[in-house]
Amino acid sequence: MGSGDLRGLVDLLAFAEDVVLDADSGGRCPGAVLAPLRGREAVAGFVAVPPRLPAGPFDAAIGDVNGEPALLLRGRTDTAIRVVIALEIDGGVARAIRATATPDKLRWLNASRDR
Repeated sequence: MGSGDLRGLVDLLAFAEDVVLDADSGGRCPGAVLAPLRGREAVAGFVAVPPRLPAGPFDAAIGDVNGEPALLLRGRTDTAIRVVIALEIDGGVARAIRATATPDKLRWLNASRDR
């Protein structure tokens, strides 16, 4: 796959044809999607650019959120979960990608971690 080769990225990633990427940053991440992206081309085009994340640094871990595999990004200084990227996998392909960096929506996850 060459630089700028979106078709190569689409072929490489295991996205369903009708994959949906939904992200909620609570308005805190410049460049975040404002409405769900639908389809392999649109999602691959979005993930091909540098990450649009809140200010780090982060430590990454794989976990389970609402029964789905997820990438958890924790702040290095306070270890609070700052970003969750969950994948809905069916038949070996990603059907949906759900990302949130909204502190209010992550509060329950951080609270359950502290118990």
